[in-house]
Amino acid sequence: MTILAVEKRCNHIYVASDSRYSIGDIHIDNGTKIFKEKCVICNPLKGFIHMSVGFAFDGNVTFFFNFKNRIEFILHNVLVSAYDDDYDEILLDLIKNCFSDLCLECCDKIDVEGDVLVFFNSLATGSALAYKIMYDPVKDDVVLSMIPNGLTFYGSGANVAQRLNGLNQYVNIVRFMKNVLAYKGNEETIGGNIQIGELSKDGFRVLGYQDYDETSVDFGPHYYFGSSKVPNYENFQPIEGSFLVIYSEEELKEMARKNTMMLTGIDPSVLGSSY
Repeated sequence: MTILAVEKRCNHIYVASDSRYSIGDIHIDNGTKIFKEKCVICNPLKGFIHMSVGFAFDGNVTFFFNFKNRIEFILHNVLVSAYDDDYDEILLDLIKNCFSDLCLECCDKIDVEGDVLVFFNSLATGSALAYKIMYDPVKDDVVLSMIPNGLTFYGSGANVAQRLNGLNQYVNIVRFMKNVLAYKGNEETIGGNIQIGELSKDGFRVLGYQDYDETSVDFGPHYYFGSSKVPNYENFQPIEGSFLVIYSEEELKEMARKNTMMLTGIDPSVLGSSY
């Protein structure tokens, strides 16, 4: 399973997850759970509309791999009639029907428990939209619901996130997810690194994050993208705004001070160093 956290504030949305795939008792910590798909809508009279759609999932890995492969093909080739103008509804119907068809094929073979989260900007109003799609075994039907404003959690690690949120552990979504992974307790189905997606007025994109190892001799920034660390980060120049920073400048200075004291026994603040 997984942990998904969604922060929805007006027309800006962040989604974060861990990177652990669980297959039986086997855990793989480099799995992709947040991804972007290009969507091309063709109207014979109005031409082509290009947009991006974000997805995040928790649940059965085999089921969602199949979903990802199908929805990629579908979204690249959306054809509407000349008089269709409710593109939001058409898009949601396509995604929900893709999920439903896969459920019909798979539910007697594999467990389809889990959620698909969908993020895109409304083509009618420009507002940021977020939905959850899931299979309800009681109703034997696929349910589509809008994700509310604020902070919401999904997946097997949702109880861990709820507990930390209740302790006022939220600073930003990356910092919060780091705390969830650090204090997950006995929840072995979550782990690995942090993955982040962002829906803004420019569409959906996948982001990386910048972190520091407080105990390392190499205190410089470490960059992570998706499920893994960016290699040779000391020679890596990230695109501005493409990596979120976990700690504030004041926190980094304090961490650097403690790191220097640990390694040298000298407090740089006493020497007036800016470290």
